Amino acid sequence: MKNNASPLPDDSLSMSPSIKELQNYVKVFQEKKQKPDFADVEAQLHNMVMNIEKEALESCLSEYDVDVPAISVDGEIYNKVVRCETDYQSSAGILRVTRSLYRLKGGLPTICPLEMKAGVVEGRWTPRAARQGIWAVAHMTPQESEDLFKEIGNMEPSKSSLDRLPKKIGALWEASFIEHQAMIRFDEEIPAEAVTVAICLDGVMVPMSKVDSVTDEVSEAQYKEASCGTISLTYKGVVDMPKNVVVLPANKGI
Repeated sequence: MKNNASPLPDDSLSMSPSIKELQNYVKVFQEKKQKPDFADVEAQLHNMVMNIEKEALESCLSEYDVDVPAISVDGEIYNKVVRCETDYQSSAGILRVTRSLYRLKGGLPTICPLEMKAGVVEGRWTPRAARQGIWAVAHMTPQESEDLFKEIGNMEPSKSSLDRLPKKIGALWEASFIEHQAMIRFDEEIPAEAVTVAICLDGVMVPMSKVDSVTDEVSEAQYKEASCGTISLTYKGVVDMPKNVVVLPANKGI
């Protein structure tokens, strides 16, 4: 099949406003006899480079969009209902992209081909941004994670967004809990050097808040028992780090 796409000119990137801004900043900086505080220079350059990355990501993400009157998904016809701009949280910051939404005739659901093809998480997070956000709140509180991202200066998700992300991912995990656990067990490998395996089961009391499905009011937290499981391997007298740690409500078992 003949490729009708024209190659980009060699100087195409130099036309980017963000790149021009960076080039001008460096040129002016080099011409100054009295140099500014380097901490400010470092921060300014980082922000400018992030703007370049965001421009590139916006351009690439828009390539996943589908703009046609109708599409077929699993034999069902979805008609285009709207085409507009929206924001996505990337690892470099907020991206503003135009995308199309499609809906089954007669009602829901509404789907976005761009999000499906690009792997957007929960309608907002790009895959890398979601991975970074999940990692952060797994090690710190949402507030500490927000502060850390602001200090780093790449993406700057809010505390509330970081608080919602693991809850939404967790709900998806729980919906197919048995299948996901089977996948984890399938990927686990016991090295040939391992000589013993130790399995530790224990219980822990965790605070559980109940949210009213109608009013969204949160009732006072009550402590309930959960089960914890740890699997450790021993390599010829040396105990390895735990291979798998699971925390579940006690009624689900291990």
